[in-house]
Amino acid sequence: MSQLYSQLSGQLEAAGRYREAASVLRDWCHNEEAVAMLVRGCHWTEAVTMVRHMAREDLVQTHLGPGLLERREKLINSIQSSIDQV
Repeated sequence: MSQLYSQLSGQLEAAGRYREAASVLRDWCHNEEAVAMLVRGCHWTEAVTMVRHMAREDLVQTHLGPGLLERREKLINSIQSSIDQV
């Protein structure tokens, strides 16, 4: 059954529906991938809330931190590209 929910979550992610995908993972698969899904969707507040609710502060180091660094790099590159075009 959890495989079915994982597939559903993947379909939701592909459609850009990260919050819904994370909800499926949280409610039916009960795993930390829900936090990773929120991070991939840049839903930072929800990800932090979920980490606290799960009482898994280690997920800050394994999921939130790397996700924020990756997002920062993308934003820096986007800004630099815009500056170069001007």
